[in-house]
Amino acid sequence: MHSRKSLKQLSIVWADDAAAIANSGSEAGRHFVQGCDLIDRLLEAVKERDAEIDKLHAALRHQQEKLASLGR
Repeated sequence: MHSRKSLKQLSIVWADDAAAIANSGSEAGRHFVQGCDLIDRLLEAVKERDAEIDKLHAALRHQQEKLASLGR
């Protein structure tokens, strides 16, 4: 499995290649561009999900600290 960083780097390379292929006007080029766009959207969704998970972890830690302080 690739890390998110390596996937993002691949996405950038693919996007550069896709731009060249897309300008050729071929159907394959258009599909390649669509695939690159999909990868970018998926990576952005993962980034947003990770940010939400970080917020939830912070809220959980805060609640655990509150509970711990009540137990003292």
